[in-house]
Amino acid sequence: MRPHKLFKRDGSNLYVELPITFTQATLGAEIDVPTLDKPVKCQIPEGTQSGSTFRIRGKGIPYLRGTGSGDLYVTVTIDVPKKLTQKQKELLRQFEASMEGNEQKKSFFERVKDAFS
Repeated sequence: MRPHKLFKRDGSNLYVELPITFTQATLGAEIDVPTLDKPVKCQIPEGTQSGSTFRIRGKGIPYLRGTGSGDLYVTVTIDVPKKLTQKQKELLRQFEASMEGNEQKKSFFERVKDAFS
């Protein structure tokens, strides 16, 4: 069996990696996810992190013996733009400045640093 360009298979389950924008991950969005048949809608919740995986039931490979199909697992990655206009950069700097003072989750390295200090 030849590997598929988009999907990876494990038994009756399929796996796909799908890039989403920073805005979609931050604000949440409804995205189209490719399947073997036709695209289906998937709700991306607000605050989704890169590497999050969502399961779409019954959109995998049909079972050989019996009824039904495996599941489709969608792992999202945040697609970071490589080029920004000056206005976009300024807006991001303003956004970053507005976050100061808001309690945010500490990064892994900040937690390690706090643990050893």
